[in-house]
Amino acid sequence: MVVNIRIVRRCALAFFVVYLLAVTWPLATLVSAAEPMILGLPLSMAWAIAWILLGFVALLILDRFECRHESRQEGRDGDTAGHGDRDPGDKSPEGHR
Repeated sequence: MVVNIRIVRRCALAFFVVYLLAVTWPLATLVSAAEPMILGLPLSMAWAIAWILLGFVALLILDRFECRHESRQEGRDGDTAGHGDRDPGDKSPEGHR
């Protein structure tokens, strides 16, 4: 299945806007209580940690789609065709020593 990279980027941007709103004033004041405890952490700290973990997962997903998009672009352009066996330190035009 091919997903448009622009849609993925916009979804990531929308997620991080929600992230920003969720961890800053005034929305963060909704969870600023010390009780209840979640895994031994106050609610406000668990809220912040949860958003950090969600942001990490969102960045992993975005990276996965970006890598797929780049590999499709390279395959379509044909710029790297035939250079897969080339030694990165090799400066000769043929790519072989």
